Amino acid sequence: MLVKPLLVLAMLVSPTILLAKKAPAEEMEARGDGVIIRIASAKCVNKKVLEQLDPKYHKDFRKAEIKSNDKKAVGACWIVDATGVFVIGEDGNQGYVPLEMFKPVEVI
Repeated sequence: MLVKPLLVLAMLVSPTILLAKKAPAEEMEARGDGVIIRIASAKCVNKKVLEQLDPKYHKDFRKAEIKSNDKKAVGACWIVDATGVFVIGEDGNQGYVPLEMFKPVEVI
């Protein structure tokens, strides 16, 4: 099934560790190359993403969204490992983002 080897590695670290390490924020985001990836601590419930993953990992993924080049945001899910965040969008696009790229979302 899709992304199985990476998920085995990612299971070693809890997804909430990233948020706890960086800040007491509920959401964080990474920006680069015209893409914004926003992650949250809430459980992922995006059916289009979850259908792409092995069901035994559903409980470990958290809510995210990906916005690219001023287009509408795409629903996504994420999971963290020791060095980065694996993000998969409902459109099937996926990527790995280093932890240091994530910053707390400032609430105005």
